[in-house]
Amino acid sequence: MRGELPPTDAIRAEEFVNYFDYDYPNPTEEFGIYSEMSESPFEEDVYLMKIGIKSREVEFRKPASLTFVVDVSGSMKMENRIGLVKKSMNYLVDQLDEGDKIAIVKYNTQAELVLEPTSLEDKDLITTAIDSLMPGGSTNAEAGLKLGYKKASESFDSDSINRVILLSDGVA
Repeated sequence: MRGELPPTDAIRAEEFVNYFDYDYPNPTEEFGIYSEMSESPFEEDVYLMKIGIKSREVEFRKPASLTFVVDVSGSMKMENRIGLVKKSMNYLVDQLDEGDKIAIVKYNTQAELVLEPTSLEDKDLITTAIDSLMPGGSTNAEAGLKLGYKKASESFDSDSINRVILLSDGVA
């Protein structure tokens, strides 16, 4: 956007490779392995090989019980990091089913429960909780993770996919 090239170490070849949909067929086993090889157009006597792995697509997914542990420290103000987190969380909420549940813990100087495990049937309550996240304070990731795992343990459901998801800029 500024008319400058990114720093060399910021370019990750895997992001270019992962951008494309290779349209691999759905394997009959747990996963399938696909490979291609060709001569390099850049260097003589060099070959490039691509190996693709695709897992079997499932028709049914267990309900998800997700506990988000969100960094709302002061560094999340920079470059609208908290805005990206909110946008991503709202996008995910739109992809989930009514049988799924979300809990939200935020942390900065201390940790705080923002949302008890809530069914997607109450989507408005979830999006309101997401939109309430505002940055400020220092970074106490330990307190956030402890509270997040405590809440996840309390609402653990053996018939669900249970996950704790840390959303942070990595400054901790």
